[in-house]
Amino acid sequence: MSIGENVKALRLRKGLTQSQLASASGMQLTQVSRIENDDTDPKASTLNKIITGLGCTANDIFNKPSESQKMNLEEFIDAMDIRTGMDMKTVAVLWRLLDNHALFIQQVQDTYKNDPHPQAAAMKKAGVDLDKYGIKE
Repeated sequence: MSIGENVKALRLRKGLTQSQLASASGMQLTQVSRIENDDTDPKASTLNKIITGLGCTANDIFNKPSESQKMNLEEFIDAMDIRTGMDMKTVAVLWRLLDNHALFIQQVQDTYKNDPHPQAAAMKKAGVDLDKYGIKE
């Protein structure tokens, strides 16, 4: 796998969007996208930002992530989209049954990506930066 493919796999494993990774690493969204699509070879300083944003190691970036993309339960719950309407018991059962948590999270995000977030208006009113969390109104 290329560096870009590894970055994308690690990002998905964490349940992050490209926008969220860009924010966490202090980079532009376009820069993250270009790296994941192998349109550019990132400098060492850029890789360091990605490593920080993903909370991983350089070894994770340069070596193929393991095929098992399991998350711990807390990470899985945090990554679940509130718009699914799933209760915590259902989420916990799914967590136990799934072999690839990151793929499931990505599929959920893809399913709901154009739907408004049910709490977006209240969050915006409270001063939360919705773009930082990839939330659409």
